[in-house]
Amino acid sequence: MMPHTPLRSALVAASLGAFLAAQAAAAGSMALELKPHDRIAIVGNSLAERLRLYGNFEALLHLRFPKHELAVRNFGWPCDEVGRQQRPNDYTALDDPLAVFAPDVLLCFFGYNESFAGPEGLPKFKEDLAAYVERLQEQFAKDGKAPRIALISPIAYEATG
Repeated sequence: MMPHTPLRSALVAASLGAFLAAQAAAAGSMALELKPHDRIAIVGNSLAERLRLYGNFEALLHLRFPKHELAVRNFGWPCDEVGRQQRPNDYTALDDPLAVFAPDVLLCFFGYNESFAGPEGLPKFKEDLAAYVERLQEQFAKDGKAPRIALISPIAYEATG
């Protein structure tokens, strides 16, 4: 396994930045707009999953948009990669929790786990990310409108010795 390096974090952040810039150019804006009664799903790796420990992020959303009556649910799993989300065999035996929630907004935390593939893993990550976003847009479209999606890069990391 390759040690974690600032270069790897920079590569992942750069790829996400380039992807966001391309999407923003196509959409005309990078701003994520939250609307009243939005259903916000948090998906992705450990960074997303750890947000549920204290509820601070959700509390800040409700403080910032007190009249929006937002619904926020965290679907993060530590092992998730954009191209691989492993679940127990019976995870969707009753239903698919994310599909039942039917989000209007998805906050997607990916890139850290994928960074362990090193620079040579970047093309696959870009391909998987594009396919994932396309799948979300199709799966959660409502009245012909795709959900709003924000891609959140891994937190900065610096080897301190």
